[in-house]
Parts: sequence; C-alpha cells; structure tokens
Amino acid sequence: MAILNGLMGLVRSESGNQPLDVEEARSTAFLSVCEVGKALHRGQPVGSLWASAIAATEHWMALAK
Repeated sequence: MAILNGLMGLVRSESGNQPLDVEEARSTAFLSVCEVGKALHRGQPVGSLWASAIAATEHWMALAK
C-alpha cells in the first residue's frame, strides 16, 4: 500500500495551467493507480495493473518536465 500511496502523490495535479496532453496523461495515470487500488481492495491480482500504472505515471512525468 505504501507504493500505491506514493504513486497517488505523483499523479495529483499541481495546477490547472498544464497543456491538454499533459493533463490527459495525468488523468490516465491517476485512473491507472485507482485501478490498482480497486484490485487490491477486492483481493484481485495486480501484477499487470502495476505495470500499467507505473508506465502511465512515467509517461505523464516525462511530458510534465
């Protein structure tokens, strides 16, 4: 759960003044992290979901630089 909390902190929007592609990438990362959280809550496997959440977050972070 600590890793999930860390990812959630990364995908919070700092301002509403980001270009559309950056905001779309941020929201995709946020939703991916939420999917991990839902699966963990339900006791479902999260292996592939982790990979998607991390990839989406890394993509967003690269665009946000």
